[in-house]
Amino acid sequence: MTASAAALVVFFYSDTVENAVILAVVMPVIAGMGGNAGSQALAVTVRRLALRDDVGADPGAVVSKEVLVGLVNGAVLGGIVAGASLLVPGGDPRLGLVVLISMWGTMLMAGFGGAFIPMLLHRWGFDPAVASSVFLHTTTDFLGFMLLLGLATALLM
Repeated sequence: MTASAAALVVFFYSDTVENAVILAVVMPVIAGMGGNAGSQALAVTVRRLALRDDVGADPGAVVSKEVLVGLVNGAVLGGIVAGASLLVPGGDPRLGLVVLISMWGTMLMAGFGGAFIPMLLHRWGFDPAVASSVFLHTTTDFLGFMLLLGLATALLM
């Protein structure tokens, strides 16, 4: 059910995917890297909550740290994937830029969501270890595909 949100984005941008088929190759990379980054931030945050580590004292610091990790990892990994996309025969530098920004933005959002979602659920009285993953991956995939396909539409079409 939750994957339907990401599928809806792909359906909305089907003309873009049809005209730039290479995006279909990049989409699982963006989703996978975003999911991995979000899961790492989620694991660290849920662990801190479980150990009653200083999460409540300064939740902004926890989120900021995970966003910073997402920014750095997104820039490095996005650069690598963007560079690889330029190696494709007929590679377009604009495609590399779309991939770089999309990877960077997706990993930033994943870091934010991986820290923010479990803290929010914990504050609302829900078990973040049970519920966070579904919300995180749905949000990350949805926003990551929106960013990738929206940028591709704006810059490549």
